[in-house]
Amino acid sequence: MDHRYIENELSYLERMLPRFAGGPFPISYWRGRIESLKPPAEVRSQHLRLIGLKKRIREIEAFTNIA
Repeated sequence: MDHRYIENELSYLERMLPRFAGGPFPISYWRGRIESLKPPAEVRSQHLRLIGLKKRIREIEAFTNIA
């Protein structure tokens, strides 16, 4: 994948996930978008951000399972 495309997706997901994780799209939609990203190995910052998004989605899932 192109690193600029991934950068744009990461930025979008970092902004939107906290706002819209509870709806109108299901958690599986957001997880699918996150899982589809495959940053190049040499772009470590994108890998770290992707790890952060994966952690955030797990936290949201855990919270919604409790509620």
